[in-house]
Order: sequence, then structure tokens, then C-alpha cells
Amino acid sequence: DLETGTTPSELMSMYNAESTLDPKARNPKSGATGLFQLMYGGQFGDVRYGKTRDEFSASSRADQVRAHRQYLTDTGFFKKGGKGLSDVKTANIAPAFLGKPSDTPIYRRGSAEYEGNRDVDIMYGNNDGVIDANDYAAFVKKTGQEEQFRKYNDPSYATIKPAPGVGGPE
Repeated sequence: DLETGTTPSELMSMYNAESTLDPKARNPKSGATGLFQLMYGGQFGDVRYGKTRDEFSASSRADQVRAHRQYLTDTGFFKKGGKGLSDVKTANIAPAFLGKPSDTPIYRRGSAEYEGNRDVDIMYGNNDGVIDANDYAAFVKKTGQEEQFRKYNDPSYATIKPAPGVGGPE
């Protein structure tokens, strides 16, 4: 996606890392729901983008991707010059850190946020007691299996060709 500075395979790998591409995915502890784990409850409320958590999880992948685009706009991703997977992931988890260096600490050991995400530091980061955007990008790259989505980077892949006899040349 040229607009976000990511490739389609990077976005797909992020969605895969977050939800295994399941639009119905839910985190019962945090309230995160759907492909990109949109937060519900607490400070976020029970309705986001005109949908309750149940309605959002029942919406299609395409609708959730459109909601993600709107979410990126709402977080200031584009206004702050966000580009690339690390910035997209930062917008998803800690939009206040957009525009800051990717090694800026987002969560520190001992905080509830760190403890809820500590595997990102321990298994995918450098186990330094700090989670930053680089750690999240490593998490996505290692768990999202980006290589399996690289076919989507080919512009010809998106070209829909009608089946013979269904409105196109035969």
C-alpha cells in the first residue's frame, strides 16, 4: 500500500500476526477485536466506527481493512508522516508515539501494558525490559509469515479476470 509505505504482504502479515486473519478474533482481556485488533471497552467505548464489538467482528475482512484505513487517519498516521510497517503497528498500539524514533520506549517492564505484551520483548525483541516499535515490527515479521503473502505484492495479482462466458472476452 503506497499510501502507508508498506507492501500488501507486510499488511497481510500484520493482520496474520494480530488475528490469524480472522475478522472474528477477540482478546477477552483487552477488548481487542478483528483483523487489526481494534480496541473496545474502557476508554474506547462500546461502539467504534458505528459498530458494536459484535457487529465489528461479524463484518467482512474488506470492511475491517477499510475501518483500519479510517483508524490510521484518525490516529494522525498520515498527518504525522507515518510510513512503513513499524509506523502502522505503532499507530495500532500506541498512536501517541507516531513520529518518534522507532527505538523510543512504548512500554516498560512492570507496567500493565508491558506485562500484557511481554512476549513481544522476550521472544521477538531484545529482552531489555522495554517494548518499542522495533520490537513490534520484529514480532509481526516473525509471527505474521510475510513470505506467504508476497504474491499480493505483484500488481497483476489484483487484476480480476472474468470467467469465460461471464462478461469478458473468451
